[in-house]
Amino acid sequence: MSRSILVIDLDACLGCHACATVCKQENNVGLGSNWNKVLEIGPTGIFPDLEMYYLPVLCQQCDNPTCVSVCPTGASYKRQDGVILVNHDRCIGCQYCVMACPYGVRQFNHEAGIIEKCTLCAHRADTYEKPACVKACPAQCRM
Repeated sequence: MSRSILVIDLDACLGCHACATVCKQENNVGLGSNWNKVLEIGPTGIFPDLEMYYLPVLCQQCDNPTCVSVCPTGASYKRQDGVILVNHDRCIGCQYCVMACPYGVRQFNHEAGIIEKCTLCAHRADTYEKPACVKACPAQCRM
């Protein structure tokens, strides 16, 4: 099976937050949580020569994910296509995976008592559709 990846052209990102907004809508992500966010870096420099850029931050779908290895119940797992998911039926909300993630992209859902994260829209990938954030990006910086 081929590996699912997401490539982002940082030079093309406009910082519009369309990706973060559509992600919340597509995955019913609650208020205060973000599976996909865009950080504004800067401005740096001295006026009028200022620079700033936008940095999309989401699960990196690591090759050897520590979030999976520290999960005591096996709720965090890696699919054959490389996408890392959380089985909510097995998740006990211990947050070991949250602490192990070097990117800080896992979220604790307080209402459900479980961990949530970007799934690269696995439900769409199963039907060969692009992730919602890729379809919504007006700059087409996500591939």
